[in-house]
Amino acid sequence: MTEISKFLNEVIARKNIVMTDISELVGVSNQFLSDLKKGKKSCKEVTWKEIIKYLRLDKNDEEKAWRAWSLDRMDKKTRDYLLKLEEENDNLKKILSYVEFVKKEKNT
Repeated sequence: MTEISKFLNEVIARKNIVMTDISELVGVSNQFLSDLKKGKKSCKEVTWKEIIKYLRLDKNDEEKAWRAWSLDRMDKKTRDYLLKLEEENDNLKKILSYVEFVKKEKNT
């Protein structure tokens, strides 16, 4: 399953979106949108931009949408490396937060 398909399935379920409405608004076939949702197809940036537009996403979901699209465009090695770096970054943020908490407690 692609990142786009995971994202689309989650948003469509949460918002009760009818796929045929989106395909008509975007100007793609129902089959194409279905294949995109199943992870069988990918789409160009302009098509993804139109899909995002008609999904009426908030800023957070729009960022997730573009992240999904970007991750699907990467080769596996680059994608895995990026995900590893993000995981390490999250761990470092947790450590930093703990150090700041301890430092604050020590000073009081």
